[in-house]
Amino acid sequence: MAKQRYKTYHKNTYKQHDVIHTANRHHIVKQKFMITRGIYKGTSLFLNSDNTTRPTKALVKKSFFDVMQGQMSDKIFIECFAGSGQMGFESLSNGAKKVIFFEKDMSAFANLTNNIRLFDTMLQSRIQHIKDINNQDLYIPIESYCMDFFSSLPLLESLANAESSKPRNKKTDFGVKNGIMSKPFSLNHYRNNHAKIILYLDPPFSCRDGFHDIYTKIVNFIQSFSESLLQKVDVIVIEKMSIAEIDNKLGPFCLNKISKFGKTSLVYFKKHT
Repeated sequence: MAKQRYKTYHKNTYKQHDVIHTANRHHIVKQKFMITRGIYKGTSLFLNSDNTTRPTKALVKKSFFDVMQGQMSDKIFIECFAGSGQMGFESLSNGAKKVIFFEKDMSAFANLTNNIRLFDTMLQSRIQHIKDINNQDLYIPIESYCMDFFSSLPLLESLANAESSKPRNKKTDFGVKNGIMSKPFSLNHYRNNHAKIILYLDPPFSCRDGFHDIYTKIVNFIQSFSESLLQKVDVIVIEKMSIAEIDNKLGPFCLNKISKFGKTSLVYFKKHT
């Protein structure tokens, strides 16, 4: 049984497949995505194999990181509907201090967990070559929660209010979590609680059954944030259907920019300065 790799391009989405030839027939095993920039450029990870999640198009991802270029450093990037985690992994490659994933679908979460392990294994093999400015070993913390993002408020509030952020690697009251991180690591990173948050929300499109009010739920959820959590959040970005309407204000955050890509748009919210 021979194994062959090939690449396809469809619309704005780059997909790489593992293909196994069996009796002269092609069976697609897993689609992959690739980290396209930053220190982990070229790393391949797996997309979820079913239809429960919608991967971000390559053009949309490129535009987001073009807009956010230079703003990712030392930020906590929260991918609120993570799917395969491709935006979070790209953020780590571009300087994010920490990534937190939320994904409630069990199949998608299993794939995400596998991606975290693959990423961690890759990083372990390179860690001896990567040092921070103090010549200490670099760690990249990743937290993943198998839970609905709309149930995450206690966890987000604890992130905003904690005097120190320490690594946790066990189940919590907030859901199943995988605290996988590369070691050795510098505890100085955990003692700095001044990192701002980037919230990236890519929910199922409102045309899907059960999600007609998804953008209203997002607005209401953000408006329930405490003042300390709102102070912690720097930017909110929502990936949405272009035809769907959304408020121009999310609490203290105002519409800053809209980037359209056919049926998909990225909407950026920032605080007034």
